[in-house]
Amino acid sequence: MATCKPSSQTGLDSWQSRKSLTECLGHSLENKMFTNVTFKVGREQKCVQAHRQILSIRSGVFEAMFYGPLAEQDEIVIPEVEHDIFEQFLSWPVSKFQVMVCLTKRRNDSYNQGLVVPEMDNASLHRMMKIVIGQDYPAVARALAATHYRRHIPLLDVRHYLGSP
Repeated sequence: MATCKPSSQTGLDSWQSRKSLTECLGHSLENKMFTNVTFKVGREQKCVQAHRQILSIRSGVFEAMFYGPLAEQDEIVIPEVEHDIFEQFLSWPVSKFQVMVCLTKRRNDSYNQGLVVPEMDNASLHRMMKIVIGQDYPAVARALAATHYRRHIPLLDVRHYLGSP
């Protein structure tokens, strides 16, 4: 396992010394060091800082979000995931990042997107799909449940759907 080296400029131990790469990444995220993207998450749209490159290396969804043809340049708003859940997701060790599913629906000249993570409960999954897809989301939920992505969203239950808001 790779480890971070002590600072060669001072000769003193730094926050990086004798720590694994995963520990150094965790420390830099926890202390908001070198972050270069801000998410506004949950209903309150609380700000959460992260590292674009690290997220992109571990997830094709984030790679497309940050570096694809429709790359996000400003703060990224994710109202369907609560702040504490998103913070917990970001704090996972790099080696334990899970597969995520990104739902995208084109409406007129814009795109609605939602990020599905394995820990989302059934109600959150349905709420997010309804926001992104619209009233016809039950068909999308059934189709998603029938694909190989189903193993990445174990809490999805397609027997019950949300009614009108």
